[in-house]
Amino acid sequence: APAQAPAQAPDEPLGKESTPLSSSDLPLSPADPPLPGAEFPLYLQLGKRTEIYKKEILAATSAGKQCLVLCPDMISCEAVYNALLPGLEDRLFCFHSKRTTKELGRAKRELYAGYPCAVVGMHQALLLPFTHPGLIVVEREEHPGHKKTDALPLLHSRDAAMMLGHIFASRVILGSASPSLETLYNLNLGKYKMYPGIPTPGIPTPGIPTPGIPTPGIPTPGIPTPDLPSQQVTVINTSLSYPAVSAAELIDFRTREKIDQCKAEGREVLLIQGDPSLWEELPQEENVTWCRPFQTHHHLKPNTGLVCFLGMDVFLSGKNFRATEQACHLMADLLCWAAAQPTAVTEPTSATICVQTSNVQHPIFEYLQTGSIHNAFSALLQERQTFRYPPYTRLVHITVWHHNKTTAKEKINLLHSRLLKAQTGIRIEGPFEPTVWHSLHFAYRLQCTLPKTSKAQATKNTLAAIIKTTPLAPARYRIDVDPG
Repeated sequence: APAQAPAQAPDEPLGKESTPLSSSDLPLSPADPPLPGAEFPLYLQLGKRTEIYKKEILAATSAGKQCLVLCPDMISCEAVYNALLPGLEDRLFCFHSKRTTKELGRAKRELYAGYPCAVVGMHQALLLPFTHPGLIVVEREEHPGHKKTDALPLLHSRDAAMMLGHIFASRVILGSASPSLETLYNLNLGKYKMYPGIPTPGIPTPGIPTPGIPTPGIPTPGIPTPDLPSQQVTVINTSLSYPAVSAAELIDFRTREKIDQCKAEGREVLLIQGDPSLWEELPQEENVTWCRPFQTHHHLKPNTGLVCFLGMDVFLSGKNFRATEQACHLMADLLCWAAAQPTAVTEPTSATICVQTSNVQHPIFEYLQTGSIHNAFSALLQERQTFRYPPYTRLVHITVWHHNKTTAKEKINLLHSRLLKAQTGIRIEGPFEPTVWHSLHFAYRLQCTLPKTSKAQATKNTLAAIIKTTPLAPARYRIDVDPG
């Protein structure tokens, strides 16, 4: 069975097989050599990246090569396509399910015939009949939408793009406003390189005593700084608010004042709701738009005057070990967007960005107010190493579900006992109930942690063999692998 992961791999409580860990228990990975190919994968950290993408596409198509630009969602596809279209009208295609059959068919025929052209798409675009792709771009490489779990093919488009680039010896560019921890980790190891010609100041690297990684506090040339622009974030402490912020009253009175002021100026308000339980019950107001966290970039407009993140406490407290990292990415995108907005006489100030929280002691708010996001990324990498989480390990989640709770529990316990008897050498935690499960069935999950020093493919083959020989029917199972 192919391995796949949910959009957000949850950080679940440790099970009865877990033991206390320290950073000394984890063997440190040396700087592995990059994948063989034309060159190292490149990372582009910039707010506005489409002009560089266009320059790369023009160079590749002029050389007779084909290009692929991968986006995490459909709206991003359309936005990138429209930005790239001038100058590439006869060589650019947008490939997703809402486009006409005629347009999708033409894109396939052009690629199959070997004509130099470019395709902007999502996961399905990876399966198009490319003959000689010379350029592969992963836009918003940190976005969890690159992990596809709702329909086939079940894959992570960023990782699949890296493999496609390896097969065809293509130039691979990962672009975002702030790097994912996996990308930052690979940059520190020298497996990725920074995009040339873009000035990026050094970043103090985390205090990880790995050979080849500099000591903390010493800037590293060529490694990106995820520091935010000088735009400040307003943190609204709701712990002492009256009336208290609740499900019935989502907006603090100070936030309400900012909303009223913004609407009086004739500008629009964007409210981001981080509590998924409230997405279906949001009040409707004129010039006020509500959205989910990972859809924020869909709703940012030149006339937006206020962006406020509500439900940040729920977002950060969810059982998702990537929550803080994802919050940093969301805020970095917002601040880069706000800094890039042109100011006019009628609008002398850029958009205001604020966050409601009752836990102002959380480290992310200090980082947001000082702009030192590199400290947040450094601390997160240290935590991941200490507690053996990606990118320092590999996670495999095995979920068993059935409409009968007793059956599901018996089958997961049977699988758990067989995995323990096999003595695979991997850490197995659980079983526990997954926190994110969009089904009416009863589900239980095992979390397997594979150290980077292990033979990943051999371990996966062993797990697959054990699962196939375990009589799990009538229950069903699913295997998910990180990254999420």
